[in-house]
Amino acid sequence: MMCERTPVSLALVDALAAPAAELLGRRALPVRAKATRYFGGSDWHRDCELDVASVGLVAYLEPLTADSGALRVQPGSHADPTAPVATGAGTALATQPGDLIAFDEHLVHGSDGGHDRRQWRVDFVADPEDAAEADRLRTYFSLIYPVDWDGGYDVDRFPSYGRYWMRANRPWTERLRALGVYGYADAQEHAVRMARSAR
Repeated sequence: MMCERTPVSLALVDALAAPAAELLGRRALPVRAKATRYFGGSDWHRDCELDVASVGLVAYLEPLTADSGALRVQPGSHADPTAPVATGAGTALATQPGDLIAFDEHLVHGSDGGHDRRQWRVDFVADPEDAAEADRLRTYFSLIYPVDWDGGYDVDRFPSYGRYWMRANRPWTERLRALGVYGYADAQEHAVRMARSAR
């Protein structure tokens, strides 16, 4: 949801860059905004296993409670990202449409129960300050955009970073290019096109 067909999503990316930078303690770079429809629970997991400073910002379009699929977290689990993912009830974060949850991507989280629910999400990473951080961030993006993954969305109508994104010349456009992010996204979307045309 990073193109001219998703103007509200793009406006949210722009608006949330400053809060993300405050949470990360330095300039933040957007990963990508996306919408996901969930049909049930999700197992406990971390969104990031790498030594990369990143924050996820999520909003649900339906009211959610502990019984209807609200996000559950294990408080403090981000402090030691190498610790095994534990099981247990965790803490449910009830939300109403318009609420936004911000969390460290190393935080263990999941959900239990619930039916159809829609989530909008954007992640931000800290702009690397040295070569080692930049290398870890490139690894992070290569895992975000694996060439063997097909998320089922229309990669031509809704590209991760398409012409519209490039022409808008947002504050991060050239920095993401220098880090090779567009290459990872383009390679994934090209692989999806090729696989679908072969069917």
